[in-house]
Amino acid sequence: MHAAPRKTLPALERARYRWHDRSMDNEIIAAFNQYQAAQRLSPKTIKTRESLIRTFTTQTGIPVSEASPADLRAHIGRSTIKPGTARAERNALRAFYQFAVTDGYLEHNPADRLPIVKVPKGEPRPFTVEQINLLLHSGAYARTRAMIMLGYLQGFRVAQIARVEGHHIDPVTDTIITVAKGGKERVLPLHPDIKQLAATMPTGYWFPARGGQGHIQPGAVSDHA
Repeated sequence: MHAAPRKTLPALERARYRWHDRSMDNEIIAAFNQYQAAQRLSPKTIKTRESLIRTFTTQTGIPVSEASPADLRAHIGRSTIKPGTARAERNALRAFYQFAVTDGYLEHNPADRLPIVKVPKGEPRPFTVEQINLLLHSGAYARTRAMIMLGYLQGFRVAQIARVEGHHIDPVTDTIITVAKGGKERVLPLHPDIKQLAATMPTGYWFPARGGQGHIQPGAVSDHA
């Protein structure tokens, strides 16, 4: 790819190179987004990956089309981010550069030998039965109690709780549909208490976002519960 010794060029010429690099970055990222959409990846995944890729340029000032392996290693190795974030950045960059090389935008893949990021295994911190009962009878709002019940009685994660809709409940077969990670639907046995709860909940999203557009985000469930 075209690389210019920017420091030895006049200001106008350096500006031209910067414009070229940004234009090239935008072109590759747009094509990468189209590729991921064709893979049927979720809009959230596509948006998150683009954000992580652009974060590299924002923080380093280096266009992704001009990055070296050392640039990428230094970026994911910075001490100001958590291991989980570094791993997400590594995965996004590897997917992006693999696409860029395969589609002919770049000749070499600077992310090919990025080291595997070790992420400490999280320790589960489950609530006790006594703590759950205390939460359910603590005067919490009905909406919050419903979230707690779905997590405790159905074993749902916050992302699954956020997506629950009235039509997911089948009182005839006593089943509930849940949208798991990756958008996959699963049919699970319906807990009797959730069946009773369903009669008091909306027919659409149980936890709609403000303005009525879609459901709340998983983080909002964590904040409530």
